[in-house]
Amino acid sequence: NFIMRHIEQIYSNYSSHYDEQISKIVPAYRTILRSMVAAIPFSPEDTFNVIDLGCGTGNLAYLIKANFPNANIDAMDISSEMIKIAKKKLSEHGGGIHFETSAFKNFQFKKTYDVVVSAIALHHIASERQFKIYQRIFDALADSGVFINAEHVLGATDQLTETYTSNWADVMRKMLPVNEAENIINTAHEIDKPVTIRQHFKWLQIIGYKDIDILWKENQIAVIYGGK
Repeated sequence: NFIMRHIEQIYSNYSSHYDEQISKIVPAYRTILRSMVAAIPFSPEDTFNVIDLGCGTGNLAYLIKANFPNANIDAMDISSEMIKIAKKKLSEHGGGIHFETSAFKNFQFKKTYDVVVSAIALHHIASERQFKIYQRIFDALADSGVFINAEHVLGATDQLTETYTSNWADVMRKMLPVNEAENIINTAHEIDKPVTIRQHFKWLQIIGYKDIDILWKENQIAVIYGGK
């Protein structure tokens, strides 16, 4: 698939300075991750299984392990370069962390999970495939398991979507050199395939998720929660 190879190349090239840039590209990035971890329905001493889909350089997995040291974490990403950085970053946390390099379309869940997380990754997939992945995630969740997804979303109207996009582009142009900002803006137009929050909720409801909620939202980024 040309698009997925293109995405893999983009993120592999971007891996060495991803951590430096992500908080500029997604200004509330750390707040988003903290909101996801805060919603995990376990105590700090509990042992449970987590999978991070599209783990990137391991920032979310690192935060989960820091707050839940006994959690067993599987982490996958399409970019082997991202995985290398994530492995190094999480090495200080010792055992209980496993990595896999895979595209979403090829990835197979090998066990059930109490928590499935994904941070700003699934919107790269066409909407009909996003729905199928939501179904696969539901099937892989243990009873009372939860799915927490930080996602790029469209506005409820075209005008809101334009406002979100314009606001974000303005931030990029203020935070980054002109050429770099324009490159990021153009790349987002190429590879992002977001849908509305209403569409996400509809998918989750059709599949059978319960306790569906929005944990956090600002402009075009929302953290969506669903339980089994």
